[in-house]
Amino acid sequence: MESLMATYTESLGSCTRRPEVVGRRPRWRSMALAATCLGIVAFGGVAVWPRNAGAATIHRIRAAISNAKSMEEEYWLRTPAGRWRVFDHVYYHDGMWRFDVTKSDPLQLTIVNRDGQTLTDWHQLDHATLANGTSANSGVTRDQDALDYAKASIVMGLADPKPTVTVRDHDPVNGVPTYVLSLDRAVDNYHAEILVDRGTDLPISSEVAFDDRDGTRRYRQSYRFNQFLPDALFSLKPDKPVVNLLDAERNLENHWVTPIAIVEKCRVRDVSVTTDGTLWVTVSSADKSERMALPTSISTADGAAYTPMGDYEPSFPSDDDNPFKMFGEDMYVIGFVPLQPNTITPAWATISFTRRPSHYPAGVEPFDAHEEPLGSPIHLRLRQEATNLPDYLTALNLDRFGLELPMDVPHYRAVALQASGRTVEAARAYEQEAEANNRFVPYHATVPLASAERCYRSAGMTAEAARVHAWAEKVRSEN
Repeated sequence: MESLMATYTESLGSCTRRPEVVGRRPRWRSMALAATCLGIVAFGGVAVWPRNAGAATIHRIRAAISNAKSMEEEYWLRTPAGRWRVFDHVYYHDGMWRFDVTKSDPLQLTIVNRDGQTLTDWHQLDHATLANGTSANSGVTRDQDALDYAKASIVMGLADPKPTVTVRDHDPVNGVPTYVLSLDRAVDNYHAEILVDRGTDLPISSEVAFDDRDGTRRYRQSYRFNQFLPDALFSLKPDKPVVNLLDAERNLENHWVTPIAIVEKCRVRDVSVTTDGTLWVTVSSADKSERMALPTSISTADGAAYTPMGDYEPSFPSDDDNPFKMFGEDMYVIGFVPLQPNTITPAWATISFTRRPSHYPAGVEPFDAHEEPLGSPIHLRLRQEATNLPDYLTALNLDRFGLELPMDVPHYRAVALQASGRTVEAARAYEQEAEANNRFVPYHATVPLASAERCYRSAGMTAEAARVHAWAEKVRSEN
């Protein structure tokens, strides 16, 4: 849930809050209780509530949830345009989970956890994947009980000051006697109301609002417990091909068993060029330190300029307790974006290494250009990819990363062009990034459009600046 919440904010604008880091806790004693770790997120701050009449009510609710046999939950967010949009529909029954997630209209996925396996189906892709264990995307991997998980999800790292809790009567809903739990905190106008069935002490719905730097955030949920849910809802066989990730990883490991080159403890497993001209270097390293040997720059015979996208680890941002490894080593995928589209696909590349920290695409820091090269650069033949994506992304469980690449590639190009003073070219690249958001999270296009507008204005191109400003306003009004 923590990783999902971070990505959901892309469709809502920026958010200053971060989920708090919660240490390891005893495993759940009841899967029925665990079923609420996504559904009852409105109980933010439960673990810090005062031990008064409100706390006694919480204990009753917790006991009722522990005995529930099934759960269905919907999670709604209010968009900046004021529309309510459901982005998460969760089902639980007899140890099985299903998550239907709509991060945006074009970006939807289904996750099913059952029988020790996880099916992940990004609806845009022509395949789904099947993996052993539970999915880091689904939010059921952390060893927390339901209420601790809820606190981390809703309070989003701001547990203090503690909210005040009140319990009050409420009119019957559809003939069902009810009461309301309210949480209030003055520092950020945080207010949550949880409507509860008085007869069963099970939640019916919740509404939450709090102030953030971009305005008031609002979301709401509805819950249905102990309803019949068919087993077919939790099927691991969708209407598309399924890639078994364990088999795919083994096949890839067999293919990469002999390194192409070795630089200190860094082993080069693959170098390739995709059809858009991006160069890809995939390495493994037994040395995970602050100063490790990793690729830093790349060049080709045609003299094209490239900018690095940063390092991507298949195990990031998944559970740190189960990092992805191959050959017993950490894997890094590094893309190098051409500043200009290549008219001729290069056959060879020269790769330079330095001792440096590893970086990630999310909030990546620029590589230190002043670091001295580590040994002599290596000259390697490029494998030709058939598409704009490296063909091994699925085997490394990086399908979501692949969905982001149409945005990431022009973004890194734009940043590099802007830094080198090529402002108008940077603005065009930012526009390409915005266009790519139509297949990801459309509202996020407002961020690169703002950058494009600034570039055009700095270049004195007021008409172009006005055009992208109007484009951004249209995006805001529609999402």
